[in-house]
Amino acid sequence: MNLVEVVVWLLLLIAGGILLVGRQLYHYPGNRNHTFGADHSAARQEVAAARTRLRRVERGLSKELATAQAEVSRVKQDGRGRIKALDAEQRRLRRWEPGSELDRLGPLRLHQHAVVIAGQDSRAPDSEPEPEDTVPLLGLQPDLAGTAPGSLYLYLRPPRGKRRMVEFPPDQYNETRLRAFVLQIEEAAENEEDHYTRRDARLAEIAQERREIKEELPQQVEEADAQYAQLKKAHRDDPELIAARKAWTQAAARWKELTGRAPRL
Repeated sequence: MNLVEVVVWLLLLIAGGILLVGRQLYHYPGNRNHTFGADHSAARQEVAAARTRLRRVERGLSKELATAQAEVSRVKQDGRGRIKALDAEQRRLRRWEPGSELDRLGPLRLHQHAVVIAGQDSRAPDSEPEPEDTVPLLGLQPDLAGTAPGSLYLYLRPPRGKRRMVEFPPDQYNETRLRAFVLQIEEAAENEEDHYTRRDARLAEIAQERREIKEELPQQVEEADAQYAQLKKAHRDDPELIAARKAWTQAAARWKELTGRAPRL
């Protein structure tokens, strides 16, 4: 061990000794004999035992109160969290979007909830292309008209609004592939009806669950608050706490009578 290490260890020992002395002076005020002398060790032990007992009892009761208070907070947060989650689900179900792409053919893209018609490039120079046209699948009726060798026309008939017509020249598109694509649209439209049926049922469930939570939450919070208040009142009359406080008061009084100074808890 070199000189530096020796000095470090000595400093640590000195610091530890200072802390121990300071702690002893803090808890057992008086003259040096009162604080450190063997003549008064029994008095110090009595004060230490009473202090330890009271701290242990108060710590246990405080833990019980903290648990009860945490339960009140948990009930409130749980109810609010459930309502928040239901609101988020409700917004998600009501928010409409085309969904992921299932298939495409020519200018058409079939999505989970819509058929998207690609915009056509304008023939006028320096002009913006036409925007995409999105047709929701709910209630949509596709119809294929025309036969080879002429062009085939796919009509998209929504329950409301304008109808769309898309031309498929025979030299660019296979009729069998086109008819299969129309069947896909029909099947997706049928699935969309099932989707909205399930969605509406879930929205009704969410509304009911939300009402129940808002009706039950105040009572649940009131019950948790009442349990906390009851526990707090019971702690004030706790026999062990009363006995521990009495023992500490007596030990502190005897120490003050001995030294003229009250010990710190």
